[in-house]
Amino acid sequence: MMQMYYNFLTGKAMSRKEAFDLMRYMASDECSDAYRAAVLSVLRIRGTTDDEILGFYDAMQKYSIKSEA
Repeated sequence: MMQMYYNFLTGKAMSRKEAFDLMRYMASDECSDAYRAAVLSVLRIRGTTDDEILGFYDAMQKYSIKSEA
C-alpha cells in the first residue's frame, strides 16, 4: 500500500480502487493532518482523474453515516 501512496505523492494517477483506499485511510484516525494536507495539495496542483473522483465518491458513500429522514 505504501507504494501506492508514494506513486500518488509523486504525481502518478491512481486507479479507482487506490483512490478508494486512500480516502478510507484519510478518514481514519491513523492519518495525520500533515498527510491529509499533502494529499489535498497534490490533488490541487495536478488535478484529478475520473477514476480518482469515482474512488473517492465510492469511499464516501460506503463510510458515510446515514441519517433517517
